[in-house]
Amino acid sequence: STMGRTVVLEEGELNRLTASTRVGPYTGVLIGQASEQKDFVVLIFPTPSLKEITGGEKLAVDGDWWVEEHSKQVSRMLPGGLVVIGLLVCCPSEEFKSQQARSCGLLSKMLTQSHGVVLHLCSKSRKYRFYSMDRTDSQSGLRPTEMKAQAFTSGWYKLETSVVLDTSAYTTGTKLEELIQSSLQHILKGTHEALGTVNGQLCRGGQPLAKLCGDTQGVEVTVPVKLYITKDSPSDPPKIVESSSLVKIAGHIKSYAYMHPKASCEETITALRCDLESSILNRCRAFCEDCQEDDGEEKDARGSKPKPAPLQGGQLPRRVQVLLSTSPLLLTDYCFPDEDEEECKSRVVELLGADPSSVTIQPLENFPLPPPSKEQTPHPSDTPSSSPSSGAPPANNQRVGLVPIAVGLAAILVAAVLIWTMQT
Repeated sequence: STMGRTVVLEEGELNRLTASTRVGPYTGVLIGQASEQKDFVVLIFPTPSLKEITGGEKLAVDGDWWVEEHSKQVSRMLPGGLVVIGLLVCCPSEEFKSQQARSCGLLSKMLTQSHGVVLHLCSKSRKYRFYSMDRTDSQSGLRPTEMKAQAFTSGWYKLETSVVLDTSAYTTGTKLEELIQSSLQHILKGTHEALGTVNGQLCRGGQPLAKLCGDTQGVEVTVPVKLYITKDSPSDPPKIVESSSLVKIAGHIKSYAYMHPKASCEETITALRCDLESSILNRCRAFCEDCQEDDGEEKDARGSKPKPAPLQGGQLPRRVQVLLSTSPLLLTDYCFPDEDEEECKSRVVELLGADPSSVTIQPLENFPLPPPSKEQTPHPSDTPSSSPSSGAPPANNQRVGLVPIAVGLAAILVAAVLIWTMQT
């Protein structure tokens, strides 16, 4: 419920917002974290004007779809613990009342949690007010809520973990996106159930994080966390499934999260798990989009079903840190190997509406890449002795290929072993 909740806004963000010379009306996203009775707002990013990006006069008034899309793109840059928590609406006070229903509908689509906040900034007087909204109650609308401005972010906890992945899954599909998305369901199951330790002590449910962190408080100090990924029990009977590919993910990923001082251990481990999962998903989605694969619906000359197309090797985007001079919190972005620092920075500046001089891009994952190889032979343990779909022994009518795809400096290898029976 939103009753009795208080919004705590980072003082520096409020000062920058009220001092902004941008002319309304415009919207923006509020980034933060929710506790039991408080909503912490740590960053505010105005929605970039579509007119400025496209140069099109017809797009002068930004539609709701663009506000939602901007929210999704900003969410992709957030570390664990931080989410889109609210909506900024800058317009004259007399117009805001007629915009409340629209604001509620828009905020509902942006949120991943049960409640959120709306910050109204009067474009004339520069006065502001916060409102709360409960997504579970469609009749509640926006309710005025108490707000405090404080400089608190620097006192949060920054936690970081490095995870070694080595897992594989059989899957089906004719397109790269289908193969990866199907296999990720198996791969992410283990990360979702991961256990964790902070400073060598096991995290247990509602136990206060502060108890395990001791004196290591403040975002300038990184608290090490170890995540233990669960695997299928050896006693589980093997599952026989019809498949055309084996997707393997192995390597290292760095994951990190920010938590407020009164967070529990359970909340902290969940934030790191979510960051790890979203990091894997974001890289794979970006890679699939970059590949621009065809729809794979063509049939061969005899009208049979399409066969899985051989995959082309390539590097997945690496994760980089985005440092803002206006905040002690680090954001992230994903850069392909052929993108340089300036290209990445330009994209971030446009997305966040930041001054270029206030943005710095730094590597996050410094794991060495394996030496490149144009052709590799599947390891015997990776190559099934029979086709998963037909049960027949391998013969000349089968194709087997191994394609390594490295994730930037994280050295995550996604290898697809394509096995299928030729049509006769």
